[in-house]
Amino acid sequence: MDELSGLREHYNKGQLLESDLLEDPIQLFMLWIEAAIASKEVLEPNMMVLATSFEGKPSARAVLLKGLEPSGFIFYTNYHSRKAREILDN
Repeated sequence: MDELSGLREHYNKGQLLESDLLEDPIQLFMLWIEAAIASKEVLEPNMMVLATSFEGKPSARAVLLKGLEPSGFIFYTNYHSRKAREILDN
């Protein structure tokens, strides 16, 4: 399995400096996603990981971001799924 060590992708295309942060994290995210979309290098810039908890343990899954408003992120889910129940519980 030595070939796995050569699969490392180097992510040194940019940097995050405290001086670059905006007061509003939603506005900052909007800048980031616009840059990701414009780059044409990110395969699915609307992919995100949603983490909740299930019986006190982390539960995470990938979902697609469907929209963004000043109040937060919009994604779709089945209201009867475990994910939805976990969101309601939290």
